[in-house]
Amino acid sequence: MANRNYQDYLAALAKRESGGQADPYQAVNKHGYLGKYQMGKLALIDAGFYRKDGSSNNDFHDHKWTGKHGVHSREDFLNSSEAQEAAVHAYNRAQWRTIRKEKLDQFIGQKFGDGPVLTASGLLAGAHLVGVGNLEKYLESGGKVVPRDGNKVPITRYMQEMADYDVPMARARQTRTQSSQIGEIDPVVRRDGHEAQPNADMRYKAPEASRAHMVLDYALERFRTGYEYGRGDGNWATQRRNNSSPDGRTDTSRNGQDLDGDGRRGIDCSSLVYQALKGAGFKWRYSYMTTSQLFDKNGTTADAEKYFQVLSADKGRNKGYEPGDILMFRGNGKKAGQHVGIFQGYDEQGRMQFFGSQVSTGPATATIRPGGTWDGKSMHLLGALRPRAEFFKTQTQEGAALSTGKTVAEPALTTSAGKRSKAIDVTPESQSGTIIESSVHSTPAKAAPKGKQPDAIELLWNLRYKHMGADAVPDAIQSLSRKVQQACSAFDALQTARVTHYLADRAEKAQLPLQAIGEVLREAHGGRDLLHAIHQNRSHVASADINKALQAALEPALSLNPTIQPTQQVATRSSH
Repeated sequence: MANRNYQDYLAALAKRESGGQADPYQAVNKHGYLGKYQMGKLALIDAGFYRKDGSSNNDFHDHKWTGKHGVHSREDFLNSSEAQEAAVHAYNRAQWRTIRKEKLDQFIGQKFGDGPVLTASGLLAGAHLVGVGNLEKYLESGGKVVPRDGNKVPITRYMQEMADYDVPMARARQTRTQSSQIGEIDPVVRRDGHEAQPNADMRYKAPEASRAHMVLDYALERFRTGYEYGRGDGNWATQRRNNSSPDGRTDTSRNGQDLDGDGRRGIDCSSLVYQALKGAGFKWRYSYMTTSQLFDKNGTTADAEKYFQVLSADKGRNKGYEPGDILMFRGNGKKAGQHVGIFQGYDEQGRMQFFGSQVSTGPATATIRPGGTWDGKSMHLLGALRPRAEFFKTQTQEGAALSTGKTVAEPALTTSAGKRSKAIDVTPESQSGTIIESSVHSTPAKAAPKGKQPDAIELLWNLRYKHMGADAVPDAIQSLSRKVQQACSAFDALQTARVTHYLADRAEKAQLPLQAIGEVLREAHGGRDLLHAIHQNRSHVASADINKALQAALEPALSLNPTIQPTQQVATRSSH
């Protein structure tokens, strides 16, 4: 495969679609196709930006826009470069899924008559021009049927001009001998200053398709609006730096809470990256993330090198980064700060852009300009981290989660007391505030089979509600227990049960109805490890000290459950 990457492919596609326009993002042709990549109604439906309205003509109606990336009208779309870049990424993925579903990728490497040699990027470009249906006609006819678009451009022209680009969604077709950016191993600068040699643990395994772009998609979808920069440790809580939020000051929460009451939730750079990774299905070993877990002045950490492919700064300058790569910045000086953001793409001038939570702007797109803030003036780029494919949930796991409506358990984490505990994944729905109802309604939790540790709901039933004359653990308590599990993923069943009971009591005292709790968030604040239960409409918050919760009375008699001994000590975890 030629040494041309996905960004090169997009640049070639944009040149063909809107080349010569003073502002390609504002381009509209005579058939009503929009923007830099000339996307029509059907493409925008596939990309999730527009709803079906019974017509394939490009007569857009404001009420049919989905609001994705803040787009509510044709004008919004034309005025947003970020939305257009996100739309073409989403459309490309949707097109490739259909290509794979229809088994059209089996034609890669073939050639029909005088037509082009078929490549993955050529198929994608042909589908962009005339749709997958017409691409299939060309392939199934052996090149005898040559579809054309409304401007009489033949599909073969696009497939010829845009052949041999490395498109990430198609990498399953590459052999082990083919060159691929995602399969390359960049020199890794270890903490001892020496360049690491590739070994079995460091070698990057080429995945079916790059999934790093999902990290960017999740971040843009979730954090684009309604957030500001937030941080409550050290002097951040007292100083509250200036920013562009309604009250002009940073929030004291870094985990998505609105503690200053200005209508925007606080989020810092590493928490945004962590939650975007989790939302995309990436399995990080900790239940939180800080920049120091990834890198410091001595280089990248062992954890970073295990979970990510380390890319040099020069690779980014040579257009080798891909959407979803995690950029690492370090400030100038001895007491330099650190920053992370999610690579978004290259602009028209070839400058790198990333999405991250910055102090002044909160979550926003920033551009790395030569000699500017992110290129030596205040911070400098150290390199990037590309999430390794093996740490994303497998398709089987995702399918199981979707079919059952349950989250997929992660590998066990280790608490500070050395005990292993089951970690429950935080789903995008629970993070965004949707109530997660229990999969068991009005049915008492049964005693755990002999030798099997009970879950938190079983403990709540056996140790408390069964002896209160209840028919079952109330649905609202079951829902709250699941949210506590998600916020405190390293807790074991007994810890989760204790904290659930304590938080429910605090919520009732704060007149916060349990059934109205939308999400539960954990935060280290003022030296305390806190858990916040937040109303669906964010009008009420009930908070609980986790250390106090772990000592709260739960049971009439622990000995009623044979798998839990009365003298068992509850493992605690250091706050983060």
